[in-house]
Amino acid sequence: GGGAMIVVASTQTTDATLATPTAIAGLSFPVLANLTYMMHCYIASTSATATTGIRYSVTGPASPTAVAFSVKTFSAAATSVQEAFAAFAFTSAATASVLTTEQLNEVHMRLRNGVNAGTVALTINPEADTSVTAEIGSFCEVVTRQ
Repeated sequence: GGGAMIVVASTQTTDATLATPTAIAGLSFPVLANLTYMMHCYIASTSATATTGIRYSVTGPASPTAVAFSVKTFSAAATSVQEAFAAFAFTSAATASVLTTEQLNEVHMRLRNGVNAGTVALTINPEADTSVTAEIGSFCEVVTRQ
């Protein structure tokens, strides 16, 4: 069996501190032990300056069996930047934002959870101490499989 849910950013979330990622309001969900989850997120984002990019990370319960997540953003050269990670808490290495108006980024994750239930959250932070914002209405679709 399994199921699906959509979580939606309830407000704008802004982070201006490189050292501290901020959870995007509304883009978290509970996970049960020993289940598999697939997450596909579409994040509208802005940056205070065209030289500061947005970075993403995913947090979750301790000791998962496997985690794989990827991030697709755009660089200052308006080219696609894609990265992949195999654990929670790794942060994408953004390159300068395309522009200060909205851009659409993608985050995808597969989690085979271990024995610990918990919460998965999508976080943002800037690549420098300048504001980046995840916009209201950004969303994640989450599918669960046993």
